[in-house]
Amino acid sequence: MPVDLCSVTQKNSRFFSFVLQSFGLIADVDLGSEHLRWMGEARFTMSAVGKLLSQTTYPCELAYIPEESNVEKIRAEYNNHRNQPVVWADQTHDEMDQAHATIVDHYGSVVDPIKESDGWIVEKDRYITVVGAKLPWISKGSVSHPGAQPNDGLVDLLIFPKDIGRAAGLQVMIGVETGEHVFHEKVKRASLFLFQEKKKYHGLESFCTAN
Repeated sequence: MPVDLCSVTQKNSRFFSFVLQSFGLIADVDLGSEHLRWMGEARFTMSAVGKLLSQTTYPCELAYIPEESNVEKIRAEYNNHRNQPVVWADQTHDEMDQAHATIVDHYGSVVDPIKESDGWIVEKDRYITVVGAKLPWISKGSVSHPGAQPNDGLVDLLIFPKDIGRAAGLQVMIGVETGEHVFHEKVKRASLFLFQEKKKYHGLESFCTAN
């Protein structure tokens, strides 16, 4: 099955991803629980509960170009694609080699100014976490992005705002097991062409687009 690659730029460096790009709680839970590897996947749950209860938030300037933000339409599109025959990788050709001699940043990179005429939405706030993904799962038993498609040219973005609260945060966390969390009123979701994050507390800036 063909899978999109996400091009991620930070300053003058470029990286590639095909699973997810995260900021805030998800990234901290992954990196901050390394010393608990002996617990297996339970380390993620324990660390995430601790972050939610402490109401840890992270400052960020988030910019994105949305394609669709209606959850029901995203689900309908996913179900439509799910019913299509699977196209295996050996039945396709390498589009990158034949049609893209180099990577073209149509919207620039993280060091370029944002053009409002391109349809950017810019938010400056504190967030619990921001996660962009190409696949529905980020780990076994976690359906974090139930509508994500591996080869639609879009990034599935979830935004957990700063005011989600402890009780609602735990409800959302439980919902990740089935994908029901995307319907929670506090969770913001959209299918995007690309998004940009500027993390103030580390001075980092990153820019992600699916190709």
